Amino acid sequence: MAPRSISLILLLTAVHHVYGRIIKPPGIPMVDIESDYVHHALKTRALPPYNTTYYFDQLIDHNDPSKGTFQQRYWHTAEHYQEGGPIIFMNAGEVNAAPYYGYVTNSTINGVIAQKYGGAAIVLEHRFFGESNPYPNLNVTSFQYHTIAQAIEDNVYFAKNVVLPQDNGDRVGPDKAPWIIIGGSYPGALVSWTMAAHPDVFWIGYSSSGVVHVQIDFWQYYEPIREN
Repeated sequence: MAPRSISLILLLTAVHHVYGRIIKPPGIPMVDIESDYVHHALKTRALPPYNTTYYFDQLIDHNDPSKGTFQQRYWHTAEHYQEGGPIIFMNAGEVNAAPYYGYVTNSTINGVIAQKYGGAAIVLEHRFFGESNPYPNLNVTSFQYHTIAQAIEDNVYFAKNVVLPQDNGDRVGPDKAPWIIIGGSYPGALVSWTMAAHPDVFWIGYSSSGVVHVQIDFWQYYEPIREN
């Protein structure tokens, strides 16, 4: 083998050794369930699989509705729903939300609350992640709508306008049913920011490890690693 090839292999090995150890940004963990499982609500009727994808016409710009809408994906189950029950809502945050449909099940606190109180559960994909893109290109023009303020308004507009794929799905908005917004890490921060901006929309906000404080140079994050 030529010396140049050997050097390249050694370099790539070193890069993998160093960068393979870098801690990934925190986010919500996946929930492993059977994707094609067709579940039953109260043992009475079959419902779509948990991984069934639904679409909502979301505003591109909440400050100017004339700019139109885009298709925002979400996942939903009314497995445990009973009339008058809460709607458990989570914005999945900075991920492709398709692998996170498990958060509508009782493998998570979202689904446990839905089961205990006869509620429905929803996971909404964050704008500009997965397939929920306002524009097909990622440039300066499109990225001006990729803001926390727009994401907060996505949560509110969705809650107020979605027609859920369940019985009486057009009559479970936040003016008729208690909506509970849940999230952890960045989605947890979205919970806090949404509740602060619109305290009259969601009945309860549950934020786990919400990163509400922005710090550009967070060198303390690596201190435990350095000390060990």
